[in-house]
Amino acid sequence: MRMGVFGGGAIGLAAAIVLARAGIETHLYDSQGFETRIPTGETDARVWALGPRAIALLQRLGCVCDGERVLRYQRMRVIDATSDAAIQFGPSELGAIVEADWIRAMLIQAAKRQTLLSLHTHGVSTLSWQDQVVTGDAISDPMDGVILAEGRRAELAQSLGFQKTVTADGFQALVGTLACTLPHRGEAFQIFTAQGPLALLPLPDVNGEPRVSVVWSMRDADALELQRLDLNTVVQRLMQASEHVRGSLNWVRPAHWILLSQHHLDRDALGPCLAIGDTAHGIFPLAGLGANLGFADVCAIEEALAARSSVDPVRLARAVERARRIEHLMTAQTMAMLQWGFASTNPWMCLMRSAIFRAADRMGPIKALVQQLAG
Repeated sequence: MRMGVFGGGAIGLAAAIVLARAGIETHLYDSQGFETRIPTGETDARVWALGPRAIALLQRLGCVCDGERVLRYQRMRVIDATSDAAIQFGPSELGAIVEADWIRAMLIQAAKRQTLLSLHTHGVSTLSWQDQVVTGDAISDPMDGVILAEGRRAELAQSLGFQKTVTADGFQALVGTLACTLPHRGEAFQIFTAQGPLALLPLPDVNGEPRVSVVWSMRDADALELQRLDLNTVVQRLMQASEHVRGSLNWVRPAHWILLSQHHLDRDALGPCLAIGDTAHGIFPLAGLGANLGFADVCAIEEALAARSSVDPVRLARAVERARRIEHLMTAQTMAMLQWGFASTNPWMCLMRSAIFRAADRMGPIKALVQQLAG
């Protein structure tokens, strides 16, 4: 049996390693190549808040989520800027803040140790399948099945017949790494501002000086307004919006903007083809949900393979879809409700948010569900 994985990001790499470890001939394609670049210097702006499920998977794949560039955070506090609403998670360990590029580098090293895994440093622009066999414009031999982890554009998925629906567009996020004057003490902080959710994620200290990673999501109009300002003014706005929770802030890695959207495919499985990660369910960056959902998809592949003595790609794809579809839908609906609820400045809506947050903070099962969805 030959399986193809398309997309060499962390989710695609993890899926390919899981297949190869299960004794399946696996081919991984990515046009950017697989050169191992271990991050150095200040922490990169693109970080993930990985939950216990994702961390356990990475450890099984040979990636130890510990070290000087990894921070195990202990608390998470979420507040609403327009009311007294607040939810606190902890004090038990929630997960780890890690650089996306660091995780990818560790997975590339693990992938190169797999004898049944071949890495192809060229892209594929189209795929098609017929009679349970998948072919493509840059594939030398047909595949019995494929896993699509190509990211939000989902071009290969659409060429195979998946239908993509965009549910939210016209958003951007400001990301960057900052030095702060007040210690974070391992707390991930998030506030729902008038512009959109703003997260300050704790990072390892550098020479005794605290560091945080910012992710501030907002609509295009608000983003364009900030983009007209110099970075010193932007950081002043950022400090004000975060209520100076980390004291004075200064950029130590260049800030930049990323485009955001939210989408889903009409299905996750189509014959022997399976879509996972951002390809299947692109969401806004909130509490590390995107990366954690992607790694949970890989966990479902791992579990489906372990439950079967022989592998049929169609049954594998369908089993993973059944295992993951409900959580995907729940997360998408939750994100839509948050987007709608926190966009309103109506006083009654503010009171409702306060009541909901207060109730959720007192109810352990609700907090446990949120933590489970976050990874």
